[in-house]
Amino acid sequence: HRGAYRIGLEGLRSEEVVSLATDALGADPEDAAVAERVWAMSEGQPLFATELLRDVRRGVGVTQLPATVASLVRTRVDRLPIGVSRLVSAGAALGQEFDLRVAAAVAELDTDRALDSVDTALGAELIHEVEGRPDRFRFSHQLVPAAVLDAMTGARRVRLHGAIVHELEANDGSLTDIAHHLLEASPLYDLAEVASRVRRTAAIAIIDQQYDTAAELLARLSALSLGQREHAEVLNELADAYNRAGRQPQALEPLALSAEAARQNGWSDILAAAALGRWGQSPYRASRDRSVAPLLDEALSHEAGLDPRTTARLLAKRAAFTLFVDPLADRDRMSARAEQLVGPEPTPERLEVLEARWMAIACPATALDLDDIDEEIDEIRKQLGALTTDACAPEIRLYWKGEGQTLAGLAADLKDDPRQRREVDQWRMTALDGMASLFAGEFDAARLHTDKALPLGREPWGEAGVVVHGLSLIHI
Repeated sequence: HRGAYRIGLEGLRSEEVVSLATDALGADPEDAAVAERVWAMSEGQPLFATELLRDVRRGVGVTQLPATVASLVRTRVDRLPIGVSRLVSAGAALGQEFDLRVAAAVAELDTDRALDSVDTALGAELIHEVEGRPDRFRFSHQLVPAAVLDAMTGARRVRLHGAIVHELEANDGSLTDIAHHLLEASPLYDLAEVASRVRRTAAIAIIDQQYDTAAELLARLSALSLGQREHAEVLNELADAYNRAGRQPQALEPLALSAEAARQNGWSDILAAAALGRWGQSPYRASRDRSVAPLLDEALSHEAGLDPRTTARLLAKRAAFTLFVDPLADRDRMSARAEQLVGPEPTPERLEVLEARWMAIACPATALDLDDIDEEIDEIRKQLGALTTDACAPEIRLYWKGEGQTLAGLAADLKDDPRQRREVDQWRMTALDGMASLFAGEFDAARLHTDKALPLGREPWGEAGVVVHGLSLIHI
């Protein structure tokens, strides 16, 4: 119409969705959490947010796509020409953002038809161009691909993901992307092959310190109908990924399941892995999790079925875990045997055993022994390229020795290391800043740093945070 013009409407802000939810649901704290999930899922789109809140009021929750939203999206897609619909379906299977070349190949469209289809989808405002990436497109809203996939039969979705696997493999696609689509297409493949490939990809992700990626892959793999032993192995690997990501509370359930499977089937190696995973990365969990020591003892009772390095790791962790309980002589004897069993080679297992031994025997009476252990730990770290492998041992030993400059240097190293991105890493750096401030005589700054560090060290790191906080305040 002449004189008419379009007004671009922005999505609702987070606080506006919370206000909308408060009006619809009330002011209960749980409702506020629901409102945050509604905002995240709707991305502030008013219609989507409203429909999600209506589902909440009906008791459906926000875990699934509202029927009204799904119907609206499907109606828009069904009106498109068949080539456009196929391209949109392929893009939906690829994710919120997709590569045109891959989507076109999966949709079996040549270049010209793919470009025409993209123009139509852009005009329908289903997708947008990714700025600076001419061959990449993004769906206008995360609910669009969800609705498109929801409308498909399971068989079609599986074959679509299978076609994506084939295309990515033929063009050197990302191993992680291939693994995700392989999991979706698992009915088309031998399950043992799927499990093997996903586990290898997760192992590579852990080496690259992409712990959350590994955890996501392994969590999805654990939901498939694996054999009982392989399922237990995957659960232990999943728990390891959670531990490394600083998400130790999430590791507890898979560890409990793998330990129970090990007991039922007499798998001493699976039980040992579960016990080591339960120990985690901090001996200060002793005050919170009383099941760790008995589980370590249970695993050690099956020592005959374990290799020496696994036995060494169990002994070392058992000694370190009881540093506030068992006599020094007992801890010393147990951790010394662990060091002997692990062998002299500079391996990750020896580093782990030495760090645990340091924690097990640390006291003024063993200062000379600690100096020798420190030298070897530092040398192995250099050879392995490992900055730290335990949550707090490097800082604590420097603190106890009064080496303020070295402590400040370690804090600087951690800040400059791009790997320090987890919550536990942020806690460590903040706690280190507090310690460094103590040595510099800046007591007000030390209080601020340590008060900031304490809430960052949430479970299961909180107890270690309390220890560091307490040591800091001794000198203030």
